[in-house]
Amino acid sequence: MHDALRIVPHPRTLRKAREQVKLMVIDGISSHRIRSYLHRWVAWWAMTSNTWHYQELLRWFIDVCWHDQATHYASALAQLHFFRQSCIRAISELAVVA
Repeated sequence: MHDALRIVPHPRTLRKAREQVKLMVIDGISSHRIRSYLHRWVAWWAMTSNTWHYQELLRWFIDVCWHDQATHYASALAQLHFFRQSCIRAISELAVVA
């Protein structure tokens, strides 16, 4: 069997999302809407791709992000996602034990 190819998103894909978040920050859009946009963008790409994962996409976004506030939104979203996944795993483990 061959390992799945590890393809990264095209730079244009990341740039479009980065610019969209940057413009939302500049326009004074609410934090909730910015996080919602970023979450939907990451979730869509994670669902569309067979090899990309939510945290991995956020990491790529953060790595190419030059706008500090946009980076902070993505980092906060990554932490929130990690926390939620940890809670889900803990609940699943408790259900198995019970």
